[in-house]
Amino acid sequence: MRLTTILILLTSLSVFSCSAKVKTPQKAIQAAHRYLFTTQQSDGSWKSYKSFSSDFADAIPQPSVYPTMLIARSLKSAGLSDDMTKKSVQFVASTAFDNGLWSISGKQHFFTYQFDKYPCFVEPDSDATALGWTLTYQTMKRDKLPEVFDIFNKFKTESSLFRSYFLNFMFREKGCSADYANTPSIGSNLNILTFLALEKEDTKPLLEALLKATVDKNFEKEAIYYKKKPYLAYLAHFSAQYGVDTKPLVRHILSHYDVAKISQEDSVQLSAYLISSRFLGATCKDVKPFVTLLLKRQKTDGSFPPAPIYEARGGKKRDETVYYGSPAETTALALEALAVVERCFK
Repeated sequence: MRLTTILILLTSLSVFSCSAKVKTPQKAIQAAHRYLFTTQQSDGSWKSYKSFSSDFADAIPQPSVYPTMLIARSLKSAGLSDDMTKKSVQFVASTAFDNGLWSISGKQHFFTYQFDKYPCFVEPDSDATALGWTLTYQTMKRDKLPEVFDIFNKFKTESSLFRSYFLNFMFREKGCSADYANTPSIGSNLNILTFLALEKEDTKPLLEALLKATVDKNFEKEAIYYKKKPYLAYLAHFSAQYGVDTKPLVRHILSHYDVAKISQEDSVQLSAYLISSRFLGATCKDVKPFVTLLLKRQKTDGSFPPAPIYEARGGKKRDETVYYGSPAETTALALEALAVVERCFK
């Protein structure tokens, strides 16, 4: 069934009714921006959390390095270049190791010394490094890039997908082991694809590997960290701005998704779906019902409820699902989505 047909059918459902008075995307963007401005910390970062429940009822503070990367990307993608955005990018640059790599634990080893009290040091990882460079390429010293690419290639698998952590690279025996046996993550590799495209590296092998990795309609059951199809499609669309034709990949990922379930999705997935569908050419008429639904979820302080950006294994026995996210991350992504559809409401 065509996307437009499905959207028209969904519009008839009461949950998508446009008759109720809601704020405009423009006002929602302003409110979201105010929330992010007032909650940004002095160093340019935002607080983030982990939780053993997807509604973050038992939120536990976590390092802010990677979450701030995600927020900075959303702000830049929304076309913002204000002081708040610049400050967030400066924070990201300040957390890189001298060799041009990033770790989700930060070069201050937040997981070891402040938060989870790991008895080891978290090695740099391909996901944070790829996103870090994508955000800071205009200011970082580019003489480090050849070594960075050499490191990536050392952790490239036969399938052309890259492993998550650069294990035993910096901290040797003092480094932490990787969860999921350091199996490549589809979501992480989508961020790596954008990094390679930005730097004019050969993206064809990785793009083909990602298409192959998402062939099965239930591929997300085996996916690591990023589990939901709307968010994976969102990650896939970024490379297009650097010349990679990712529309087939985004379309391929969403072809397996039951859009009838979107009203039950959290605001992260709803925002991601809005951005991805507009990328594929969905019209203003197509997306308006989803925008209305997103607008209804904004709180009076301008924020959107926290929802998982990604998940991992945790707990004392490392056998529980741990969710990672924050109101700031959800709000930044919602702001990005509303900026994409803003002209539809003018």
